[in-house]
Amino acid sequence: MVRPSSHKLAGQAARNPATEDTRRVELGFIAATYYLLGDFKGALSYCESSGEEDLDAQACLAGTHDKLGRQSDAEAMLTKMRARVGD
Repeated sequence: MVRPSSHKLAGQAARNPATEDTRRVELGFIAATYYLLGDFKGALSYCESSGEEDLDAQACLAGTHDKLGRQSDAEAMLTKMRARVGD
């Protein structure tokens, strides 16, 4: 599998000052890239680095845990999401 140059992008993002929102968007983009390529372990590391309090990160974690066969973790994240926004 060909890996995107996301490691390079992540390194650049870490070296350049950025707002929290910009960093969150960059991490989300990298996580989505890994997810779409089927590299769910790679996606998980970026989902986790976004923090569990962010709704996008929670969705990323729920979907990635599901794809990795970690149903209890996926359900726990869905529960957090439901508590935050309702059913």
